[in-house]
Amino acid sequence: MVGMNDMSKTYYPPRARWYSPVFYFWSWLRRRLRVESIPLPSAANVRCVLLGVLLPGYACAAYGHGKIGRAIYRGYALASAVFILWLGYSISSLALGIMISLHVASVLYLIGRRSGELAFRRRVALSLAVFSTVYLCIYYPLQRQFEKWVAMPLRVGNKVVMVRPHVLAGAVKQGDWVAYRMDSLLRENVYLAAGLGFGQVQALAGDRVVFTPHNLQVNGGLFPRRALMPVNETWVVPEKHWFIWPDSAISIFGNSQNDAVARLMRESAMVSESQFVGKPFRRWFWRRQTLP
Repeated sequence: MVGMNDMSKTYYPPRARWYSPVFYFWSWLRRRLRVESIPLPSAANVRCVLLGVLLPGYACAAYGHGKIGRAIYRGYALASAVFILWLGYSISSLALGIMISLHVASVLYLIGRRSGELAFRRRVALSLAVFSTVYLCIYYPLQRQFEKWVAMPLRVGNKVVMVRPHVLAGAVKQGDWVAYRMDSLLRENVYLAAGLGFGQVQALAGDRVVFTPHNLQVNGGLFPRRALMPVNETWVVPEKHWFIWPDSAISIFGNSQNDAVARLMRESAMVSESQFVGKPFRRWFWRRQTLP
């Protein structure tokens, strides 16, 4: 005789698999684009489908078009190298576009094998949806993580400086060049836009900075004056701060009255360690970096 507990176990539904969200998203996308003729992959070939979605060229190679798959592999590898070597330049953006296009073409080939004839409008809509999904779900997050942990391109004037982001603020010394975050400031109709600054650390926490009409003195050492620096003033750099006079490349918008601009630049000259982003690489592969 079967007990009530045994009967409840008999009708207990199976647990969802780890890859179930992929199928849920695909079902939603099919309904939105009205491409119900594209069947879902079976559990037997789900691995092949996932690799075809994640690896550019894999779908072509797996389904009998080895030459096309190898061509996509090589083109993708070349574009990846150009993208990394020339980060921050226009050619790097072009290489990223080629990488995404090859990836999208591979995914569309995989979808085309599993779909019937679709109307032209639906094919265009599907292509745009795949392109947006591949970029937003794969390339945009990877690019952000690369800039956070590996290298960040920073345009300074008319050139690009590659910054190493994963550096301890305590390792910064006087004379080092650093990249740092800047908050927006608005003073007397003069606006300093938020963004990234890049400058040389001229004084560390506890250092005595003396401004004179002829030069800048840091702990007795003499340095040339910079534009709009104060005159006949003495500052002491606070704890966990650096003295970095804002570079002239920083864009300041608004009524450019010298007094208002000078006051705004003075406020931004004390940079907290919490604003620190990173230090520039000495070399980026074979390119030796030249600093301002």
